[in-house]
Amino acid sequence: MIHDNLNPSWVTKIEVIYNFEKNDEFKVDVYDIDDDKNINDVSAHDPLGSLQFTLHEVVTQRDQHLHKQLPNPAKPSIKSMINIVAEEVQSNANSEICCFETQCKLSDSGNLYFFIVYKMKQPGQYSPVYKSETRRQGSNGFTTWNPCSIGCTDLCNDNVEQEIKFEFFRNETSGKHKNLAHFITTMAVLKSGGDSCVMPISGSNKCTLNKLHFEKKHSFLEYVFGGCDIDLTMAIDFTLSNGAPNNPDSLHYWNM
Repeated sequence: MIHDNLNPSWVTKIEVIYNFEKNDEFKVDVYDIDDDKNINDVSAHDPLGSLQFTLHEVVTQRDQHLHKQLPNPAKPSIKSMINIVAEEVQSNANSEICCFETQCKLSDSGNLYFFIVYKMKQPGQYSPVYKSETRRQGSNGFTTWNPCSIGCTDLCNDNVEQEIKFEFFRNETSGKHKNLAHFITTMAVLKSGGDSCVMPISGSNKCTLNKLHFEKKHSFLEYVFGGCDIDLTMAIDFTLSNGAPNNPDSLHYWNM
């Protein structure tokens, strides 16, 4: 997971396979987006820096947290930093998915808002797992975001008593978003609330998680065990035009 502590909206999660016997190398290029309509065109944006690192560096760091400066030879005066956090995902991860639609009434009005969902890594320390889209407050005074689906492993490592944190922000073009409210809950509370769960936030305001339900995510083997048929067809071309199997230049060369 890569994120900027000063800007909670900048969160990127990448899942890779870690092989301890290999020296897997990665490179991260970070840009300041100048053209929102051409996000994928990096030539239209200002480079903030680039970092090359190995996965081994991140995994072996204390708390699996790599904190480094982003070198930028073109603009050495820019001192950007990057945090790279590794988190091991078990093979049975996210076998269950939590689905909900978030609706909230905030004290501000006429602005764009978004929220971030965090999982607790240790008491008082949280890691972002989901960021919503930005939405404007509706005419009824409520802001309603698109339905989202988050794996229970991502939310709480499948521990129903582990804290889950929601934070609500007013979006600012400067990137210094204002934290308006938050609440902390657990998977046990969400599962006991039926298809709707109301959580108090700042003042008398409340956040409602509507259409709340949990879905089972079946693995490939579960499909197989459930009666899925797999057909395998193999064909070998033995035509002499491909050469003899004992000839190294043959397409059918048999190297024993």
